[in-house]
Amino acid sequence: MEPMTGTKTYYGSYPDSYRRWWLEHVYPQRVSRLAGCLDDDGGILDQPMTANNSEQIRLKRFGPCWSWWGVPENERQQWWERG
Repeated sequence: MEPMTGTKTYYGSYPDSYRRWWLEHVYPQRVSRLAGCLDDDGGILDQPMTANNSEQIRLKRFGPCWSWWGVPENERQQWWERG
């Protein structure tokens, strides 16, 4: 593991399958919240956020890593097995 510096961010280590799942399932809900839609169910009339504002970019880039920290150990093992 490389040391953290002011110019390099350590993303952690998590499987690609988890990142793909997170971007397909969790990210759209979070973006919907940023757009002002507070219910996580979404709906046909929800307006997607089209502008890539700094918060949305940060969420897409770091969200899976931040979320991975909260995954229980037994579930982590299952994600690692998926690859």
